Order: sequence, then C-alpha cells, then structure tokens
Amino acid sequence: MISRPKCPRKNADEAFRPQADKQVRHCKRSANAAMNWFSRAMFARLADSQRERRHPPPAHGVLAQILYILLVFASARTCADEPFTTPEPAPIGFQRDIQRSVSGGIPRYSAPFSSLRKPAPMSDIAKSDAISVIVIVKNEALDIRECLASVHGWVDEIVVLDSGSTDGTQAICREFGATVVETDWPGFGPQKQRALETARGPWILSLDADERVSPALRDEILASVKANAADLFQLPRRSNYCGQWIHHSGWSPDYVTRLFRRDAARFSNDLVHERVLYSPNSNIATLCEPLLHYSFRDFSDVLGKIDSYSSYGATQGAVRGKRGGLGKALMHGFWTFVRTWIIRRGFLDGKMGLVLAISNAEGTYYRYLKLMLLDTKQPAATSPDDRASSQ
Repeated sequence: MISRPKCPRKNADEAFRPQADKQVRHCKRSANAAMNWFSRAMFARLADSQRERRHPPPAHGVLAQILYILLVFASARTCADEPFTTPEPAPIGFQRDIQRSVSGGIPRYSAPFSSLRKPAPMSDIAKSDAISVIVIVKNEALDIRECLASVHGWVDEIVVLDSGSTDGTQAICREFGATVVETDWPGFGPQKQRALETARGPWILSLDADERVSPALRDEILASVKANAADLFQLPRRSNYCGQWIHHSGWSPDYVTRLFRRDAARFSNDLVHERVLYSPNSNIATLCEPLLHYSFRDFSDVLGKIDSYSSYGATQGAVRGKRGGLGKALMHGFWTFVRTWIIRRGFLDGKMGLVLAISNAEGTYYRYLKLMLLDTKQPAATSPDDRASSQ
C-alpha cells in the first residue's frame, strides 16, 4: 500500500534559489523609493513656504500627501509580510557557481576536491541505516560531477557502472571516492540491476546522472531511513526542460521509486523506462521534497534522446511482439500530443509545454516507424538462411 503525505506546495526551484525573495526585494525597494520621494517633495514645499513667508499650504493638501505616504508605507509592509522562504544554505563542502550555464541558465553546484571522502569501510556499510548510491553512466562528464556532489559526504557508498565513457566521466567519479565498474551495455534495466548487485549497503538510492538531491531532500531521506518507516520510498521528481521547470504535461507530479531496502526490490529487464519491482505486500511511503531532474539541457539533447529512446523502445516492442506501421505512427504520435498538451494540461507550461508535447509526439512517432522497419528487415534477414538451407 502506498501512503502519500500532504506535502506543502513549493516553487519549482525553491530547494536551491527561491524566486520569491527577488520579487519581495523589488517590491520593497519600489515602495521605499516612492515614500522617500513624496516625503522630500512635501518637506521641500513646506520649506519654500516658510522661506518666502507665504501662507502654509492648505490643510487638506498636506493631509492628502500624508495619507498617500501612509498608503505607500502600508503597501511596503504588505510586501514585507508576504510569505517567502530563504534558500537553505548548501551543505558543507558545496560551492555555488555564480555563473549561469549556457544551457538554460541552470545553477550548478560543485564540491572542492579536498572535501571528497574515501569510500566507506565495511564496518560503516554494515550499519542498518547505511545508504549506497548507484548510478549508471556513459559520457556524462557534463552532469555527473553535480550529481555526485549532491550526495557526497552523507551517503556511505557510491557505485558507478560505466559502459565505455570516453570524456573523463570515470575520472570525475573516482574523485568522489566512487567504486567505478566498467561493463558493457545491456540496457537500462539490466544495467541498474548490476549496480544494485554491486552495492553493499542495506539501503539503495538510485540516481541518474542528470538528477540532483537538494539539501531538504537529503535531510528527509536520512530521517526516513533512520526511522525505517517503510521498505520503499517514492520521490516526487521535478523536471527541468531546456531551462524551464515543468509543472504540468504529465511531468508533475512524477513519483519515482528510488529509495528502497536492498533486499526488498529489484529492477526490471526493460531496455528503456525500467521499473522497480517489489512484493505486493511491501510497505511503500512517499517523501515530500522533490528530486531535481535536469532532463534536457538544450534542443540538441532533446533530439539525441528522441533518437536513442525511440530505438530502444522499438527494439523492446519487437521483442514483445508489437508491430509498427505508418498509420500507427501517425495515430499514436497524435494521441501523445493530445494527451500531453490538452489532457495533462501542458498548455499551462507556456511555449515550452507546447515544445514538450511536440517532442513527446515525435518520440512516439519515430518509435513506431522504427518498429515498422524492424518488421520489414526481419524477413529479409532470414531469407538468405532459408535459401541456403533449401540448397
């Protein structure tokens, strides 16, 4: 049974940099500037009257100006009383990069090499609340440092399975004291199961290279593991699409099972979109703090993942006996667009919601087209063997 608490609603990037602070500061500055300007104007008028020995200005004029100043001051207090949260400081060892990345202006985090700890000894791994982080990678040098920086220092083990990186990913992982295992690529599900079997801790936290654990989520994970309240925990994932946080389009809320006891679950054999399999009698709970997911850096990343994921999906569909076709590609692609943009209210995400709906439709469209090509190539691939056997 899955239990989900009533979590307070928060801004998309509240975990690291709330936008509410900037708005409140701007509102207060504007109100204070207006109040100072009218105050100076009123006292200048009174000074001019006394200097030139004129009669004081009419009482109703002065009262009107005073009333206006009070209203401005009240608006400033209202802005100051608006609820907002101060961003929680990054954990010790974290350094915030003040420069924005060129891919959508996403804030980046890094950890100084001097604070990177070595892998935990077996005595620490044997603890009942020890946590092992598992990550599968290939050429993830742009993301893996920030992913590991978000968990280093508070987890007991980091296990990374690399399937042939050539961009320095393995070196970055070893800087964080991770156990790096070089292997081939059997697909997402089997690869994560290999990582699960390599880990030694009783608790497993499965992450992708483009995901980050915020300080608030870190504290909630540690408290949940220590309390041992469930066998598996679902995390609400908040995704960033080309620099914009997506609040609808079927991406929010997006609950993913990433924290579980090592002996309570395993990964499916799916080539793509793997699942965590567990017993129906398992106790499952849901955390409140979101897992930050920087899914697509730019549109080149979008096109690359559409190509690779549609290929994996077509291969997986062929194994399961599915058949493709141009008509199926058009119908399923159109339905994916309608479901993302209309049914799941992707139009509320603005222009990026429309772009996301189109890219989802493209992925579905090409998956069925590639499945159609696999159907046509399979008889052609077996026909030479048939002719040879007949001879």
